[in-house]
Amino acid sequence: MDRDPITLNNRLGYYSYFANLLDLCGVAVPNATLPNGMPMGVTLLAPAWHDRALIGLARRFEASAGRAAFELKSGG
Repeated sequence: MDRDPITLNNRLGYYSYFANLLDLCGVAVPNATLPNGMPMGVTLLAPAWHDRALIGLARRFEASAGRAAFELKSGG
């Protein structure tokens, strides 16, 4: 990773690797379904190392939508 971070981050996430390059963390959350059945979502971003706060925001976002697609395993 140290030798070629841009190429390796690009492989890890086509739509999200930019967050790593900008020193951000992110989480994708389902948002809605279009009339044609295509799912939509939003990506929430925060400064690096703010993962727990961002997951809390994602949980609140999902709760306000009346569904939960982001579940933590016990101990998490």
